[in-house]
Parts: sequence; structure tokens; C-alpha cells
Amino acid sequence: MNLPISSEDDSFKIAVIDYCATSEGRHIYIKTGTNDYIKSNVGDFLYAGASIYTVKQWLEIANDKNFEGYINLEILQSFAPMLWDAMNSNNGVNMDVDIEYHLNDS
Repeated sequence: MNLPISSEDDSFKIAVIDYCATSEGRHIYIKTGTNDYIKSNVGDFLYAGASIYTVKQWLEIANDKNFEGYINLEILQSFAPMLWDAMNSNNGVNMDVDIEYHLNDS
């Protein structure tokens, strides 16, 4: 499945970022909004590694366990269960989400 993301597309998106760095721990970000809004909130570096899709695209990924971004779907389902439930119950969900987790086992 190929789900291209156009930087010109200004529609509602859901972004999942899973960033790990030595001595910094693991950072998980889940953001909603337009591409420009998400990029301005996380910066260029984190934005470059983000999985950013529409609700419809995330739901399609859920049906394709071989898709390379599937691990970020599992993060979305685990760390934002209310958002995931809303996405499944209403295909046009428009929810402001700004979640940041920091885990450090050191």
C-alpha cells in the first residue's frame, strides 16, 4: 500500500512520532492538525521522521499489517486510545490532540 503525503495537502492529519536517543530516552508525540501546524509544533527534525496520515489512511493501515508504518499505528492505538476509538466510530473525526510522552529507563 502506498500512501503518499503531499506537503501541499492542508487537510486534517494525525501525526505519530517515536523518537529514541541515547541518554535522552524515548519520546512519543501524537499531534493532530494540518501538515503546517504539526510541523510548526514539532520542528523540522522530528517532522522528517513522522508518520502523518489522514483518518482514512490510518484506518487503511490498520488492515495492512505488512505496511512499514504499522508499528506507529500500534503506538497510536496504545498511547491515544480515545483518539483511536473516535477515529473508528466517525470517519470524519476532527479532534485537537497534543500528546507528548517521555520514557527513560536509565
